[in-house]
Amino acid sequence: MQFARTAGKSIGVAATVVAAGLLMALPASAHNRSLDVKCAPTGEAVFTLKLTQYSTRYDNTLKVTEGSTVLEDTTFKGNFVKEYKVPGDVARTFKVELVAGDDNSKSTYSFKAEKSLKELCKQPEKPSTTPETPKSEVPPTEDSVPPSPTSSSSPAPSVTESAPVPSSQEVPFPSVTESTSPAPTTTTSAEVVPVTEDTEGLANTGASVAVPLGIGAALLAAGGGVLFFMRKRGAANNG
Repeated sequence: MQFARTAGKSIGVAATVVAAGLLMALPASAHNRSLDVKCAPTGEAVFTLKLTQYSTRYDNTLKVTEGSTVLEDTTFKGNFVKEYKVPGDVARTFKVELVAGDDNSKSTYSFKAEKSLKELCKQPEKPSTTPETPKSEVPPTEDSVPPSPTSSSSPAPSVTESAPVPSSQEVPFPSVTESTSPAPTTTTSAEVVPVTEDTEGLANTGASVAVPLGIGAALLAAGGGVLFFMRKRGAANNG
């Protein structure tokens, strides 16, 4: 009877020790990590890092690099999840160094890992643009005349073509026709001056009209004589 009691106590103690060991081992197996890299539709390489259930009591030191570029250098407690995006048109290799705060030996929970991009990411097509052809500028020469500043704004003068002028041989001279129509006569009406009666008669001027009449008769007679003489002489010469 006493033996049975002693054996029962021993089994209970052993079970307690085993259960405690399991409880202590659970946190150690809960340190999880995940590294992944893929291409995004934008042509970028996306690296995703997930660290869960790490020590919440001690600081965990983390460093992430890509080539010579340091993407992350920090400490955290518990969980750490983050994405890193870099251009995916070249080969990429991401490296992770983690030192767990509850890892005294620095080998159980701490690790170094890397993840590479399997192939280059396909880049999105860019819209094609036709480059503009530069216009070649012709340097001005000495003979070239610069345009007038008002040539673009003022309208061009209109040119009126004149009818051709015929030559002197083709131009006919106008014929002159003598007009037989009588010249217009001008009638002048004299103002009638009323004559008043002169009771005394005309004034005597002292000049006589007989002298000029006599001289005229003498000249007419002399001319008639000369004409008669000339006719007679001519008749004599002819006879």
